[in-house]
Amino acid sequence: MIFPQILKHLIILLMIPVLFNACMSRRHHLPDEFNKLQKLEPLSRPYEINGKWYYPLASSHGFKQIGYASWYGADFHGKRTANGEIYNMYKLSAAHKTLPLGTYLKVHNLSNDKKIVIRVNDRGPFIKGRVIDLSYAAAKKLDILLSGIAKVKIESIVPNRSQSHSTLGYNNNKMNSGIEKTGFVVQVSAFKMMKNAYKLANNLKKHFKSVDLILSHKNDGDFYKVWVTNIFILENAHKVTRQLKKMGFNDAFILCQ
Repeated sequence: MIFPQILKHLIILLMIPVLFNACMSRRHHLPDEFNKLQKLEPLSRPYEINGKWYYPLASSHGFKQIGYASWYGADFHGKRTANGEIYNMYKLSAAHKTLPLGTYLKVHNLSNDKKIVIRVNDRGPFIKGRVIDLSYAAAKKLDILLSGIAKVKIESIVPNRSQSHSTLGYNNNKMNSGIEKTGFVVQVSAFKMMKNAYKLANNLKKHFKSVDLILSHKNDGDFYKVWVTNIFILENAHKVTRQLKKMGFNDAFILCQ
């Protein structure tokens, strides 16, 4: 009876290398860089849809694309988007397969020359031949609700100080009152690494209703900025800034959108 037990254990030991090699061979079916990329933050990790892998871009700098746009509405209204926001079909937003979430895009309807600026907060569309999925509001402004699809040109817009927003002088809560008709954001901080900005943005969402990550390009590289957004009254921007300073963010300042 002892000999069969010894033989059994010997067979198991001999099988271990075979099983190990089998496991290793299965791993080779995954993309080579998969394990490395899985260490990235969730918003920038590769993902699989219907057997196809998609790899989010590290930067939207200089991005241009021509293709067909579609739109999505009531079926997804109130559900979470890829970056954790609640999809609101009546706000300007879009889904793209690989652009960094938070990217601002200019979308140009090539059939009627209408243009809008939107922000990417979701993933998709996963239908062959389509490059972007617009919210109901965005599709309405581009006049593609009835047709359902339209050929568009999309271009990334970098919201930095030299382009899409300007810095307002902030000193002892005294600012130019002539700008109160515009919208405002409060920049909390900026990071070289997306994971640090993402962590801060998640923490701030516990205290503020609208927090965005903004990718900004400068001569010394890319920065991920954390903004408190959707502020339309200057005094409210001041209140947000004071609250942030009490929380320890002494470098927070107001920007005009």
